[in-house]
Amino acid sequence: MRTIQEIQKQLIDDFSLLENGNEKFDYLIDLGQSMPELDTKQKSEANLVKGCQSSVWFSIRCKEDKLFIEADSDSLIVKGIAAVLVQLFSGQKANEILATDIGFIEQIGLWRQLSSQRGNGLTAMLTHIRASAEACSEQKSASKLNKVLFLCTGNSCRSQMAEAIINASHSDKWQAFSAGTHPAGYVHPKAIAALQEIGIVHQGLSKSTNEFLGTEFDLVVTVCDSANEECPLWLGKGKRAHYSFPDPALTDDMQAFRNVRDAIALEIPTLLKAFEEKETL
Repeated sequence: MRTIQEIQKQLIDDFSLLENGNEKFDYLIDLGQSMPELDTKQKSEANLVKGCQSSVWFSIRCKEDKLFIEADSDSLIVKGIAAVLVQLFSGQKANEILATDIGFIEQIGLWRQLSSQRGNGLTAMLTHIRASAEACSEQKSASKLNKVLFLCTGNSCRSQMAEAIINASHSDKWQAFSAGTHPAGYVHPKAIAALQEIGIVHQGLSKSTNEFLGTEFDLVVTVCDSANEECPLWLGKGKRAHYSFPDPALTDDMQAFRNVRDAIALEIPTLLKAFEEKETL
């Protein structure tokens, strides 16, 4: 497949053969007419580009860090402009789209020929595509993270603190989740307070392991003995590890929550580092 730079050069060459604005508009209309219409279902509010005078829709899929774009408009000239962007960006990697200098649009004369309203519409289309590329790039980054699930019985204290600490301090390599074999239905206020003391704002929910049916984790860590004994077999696809942290809710003493928080912050990162280095857990 041709690169964005190669396609830009071809577009510049094609438009350079057109002598005036009328020929450029006729060419845009031809491009618009040659582009297939979007299915009615794809002409949705979610696909509608905000900021265009005419209605223009972009149906954009992210697959393997690439954007695949289809477009349509109720204006042939606007549809032609969209066709130029589809030709340029569809099938290209998200990070390459984000790095593209769109100065070539000035070189082919579009900015000069368009009315201010259509110029704003072109800017809105480019912004829409860029936002999709950013989301696609973030999706790829997230997919590269190791996923760890922390389990305890109630998912109200220990596993919640482990989830929050790892997401706050190791989000460059790990995406943490938590659940309970018998969820309490709430997160203990003192666990939240203990996290706030070290600058972590956590808004977790007490969840059942059943909510993660079908989710594959690289690592499952049980942080209490009962959860270790009751850990569902279907969570065993990734590696397993067990740490027995005392339940601070049994004493309901704030210092007990701090002690467990500090133990988790000390021991769990060591475990994750060992996993990263493929050491035996």
